[in-house]
Amino acid sequence: MKLLVDTNIFLDILLKRDNLYEGSKEFFYTAHANRDQTVVNAASLKDIYYITMKGLHDKKEAVRVVFKVYNIVSKVIDCSADDAINAIFEDGDFEDNVLRQSSLRNMCDAIITRNKKDFHKSDMPCFTPEEYMRIRT
Repeated sequence: MKLLVDTNIFLDILLKRDNLYEGSKEFFYTAHANRDQTVVNAASLKDIYYITMKGLHDKKEAVRVVFKVYNIVSKVIDCSADDAINAIFEDGDFEDNVLRQSSLRNMCDAIITRNKKDFHKSDMPCFTPEEYMRIRT
């Protein structure tokens, strides 16, 4: 399976969010064990960098965090102008719509997210890390 991993899953791990950290970390172990391809959108890397810089005000650390994410995933996918234009005409959150459009164009099989409701109109399957692990183990 090719899985687009939403930004919030990385933040669970990077920020060690209570009650979410373990599930998100285990998701990656399970995905790699199943030889599933985990991908991140380049826009998510931008968001992770921004959040890290905003919180720590340390460029070296922000760069380290982005490379940590880069090394966790199988691939970084791009966000095209067409993805953004198509997303603008959809209902719901623009950022989530861009991720969905990009995942469709890059032939992903599912989106892994903490916010399934943000993708409720999606024609692509969406799973929380825990749901994915129940399906794949």
